[in-house]
Amino acid sequence: MKKALLILMSVLLMAGFMVGCGANNDPQEDAHAEAYALYLAMNEAIADITSMEARADMQISIEAEGEIMDMSIVMEMKTVYHSETEIEMAMYMNMDMGLLGGQTEMAMYFRDGWLYMDGMGMQIRSPMPLEDLGNYMDTDLFNALEFTKEAIIDASVEAVGNNKRLNFTLRGDALQEVMDTMMGEMMDALLLGAEMDIKYSDMIVSILLDANNMPLEQRMIFSLEMDIEGDVGIINYDINMTDISYNTLTAIEFPANLGGFMEWQL
Repeated sequence: MKKALLILMSVLLMAGFMVGCGANNDPQEDAHAEAYALYLAMNEAIADITSMEARADMQISIEAEGEIMDMSIVMEMKTVYHSETEIEMAMYMNMDMGLLGGQTEMAMYFRDGWLYMDGMGMQIRSPMPLEDLGNYMDTDLFNALEFTKEAIIDASVEAVGNNKRLNFTLRGDALQEVMDTMMGEMMDALLLGAEMDIKYSDMIVSILLDANNMPLEQRMIFSLEMDIEGDVGIINYDINMTDISYNTLTAIEFPANLGGFMEWQL
């Protein structure tokens, strides 16, 4: 039961968090330079936001012990950035967990150094170092650390009406470095001594940007290999983020009973 909860919490956390050079005569290099410049402009545009809301539609498959388990999740996310070290988050999920438990609803919250989970008949909480999370995490994965031009491959930009679509592949080793930095201490706090090793694939990314270089939609496709104390599984993600809006929230309304959630001891 504990290991199953570890896998589920890890899957949801990964899903929930979850974004120049001179000209020359090589068209492919020119296209890459244009795409990387747009990527940097996007990071600059979202650097000072105070809140974000979005919807995420996720298809997740877990391959373990010769079986494949499919999950689909619709998630509504809210994040408020009070300061660099004070962040509040709420994630409301409607999940079809297939063999893991059928249709269910779940809510997860980050507040005051704790992760809270309300779902599957449980109300539990676990300590989370939000002050450290705040040091690494800004608006999304791609602003946590600024990737180098070499980390982004197969990059291109295409016009979509008055908007632009940025497409690229993020190298798995660059993704690994960012996720280890951004989520290492947070996962250690969640696991409370359990051994876990995670290896990331390359990530295929497509982002629709408005005229001000703010993301309107975002798609990420990637996989990871997760080893929890010798039990190895492969988790495949296809995440579509839509309805992204910024700077409309000043606070998140949390349930009044969070203090009564049971502390999760492994």
